[in-house]
Amino acid sequence: MRAWLISILTHSFINAYRRSKRWDAAIDVETLTSGGEAGPVSMHAPSNEVPGNSLIENTLDETLEEALDGLSSRLRECVILVDIEGLDYADAALALNIPIGTVRSRLFRARI
Repeated sequence: MRAWLISILTHSFINAYRRSKRWDAAIDVETLTSGGEAGPVSMHAPSNEVPGNSLIENTLDETLEEALDGLSSRLRECVILVDIEGLDYADAALALNIPIGTVRSRLFRARI
């Protein structure tokens, strides 16, 4: 029984050693997958090119989509331009061809 246990321990150690040699890296998996922060700064990908970030940024929450669907088209246009696309009030007013005050009032109504 003792020889059998020693044999199992020996083979387990050898396998673990070979695995560590094969996968030995200075960086663990968590560091590699947390936004590409490993390595020299010149090799880092911009945040908009990291696949997970761009997927999350381009996807709206289901509750947000339902809330937008519940708005009238005029209110929805203002919310999308200002809150989602990031335009300021003046640019949204130019895009919609309406006064800035109308953009502000529509946003107020849409947000409540």
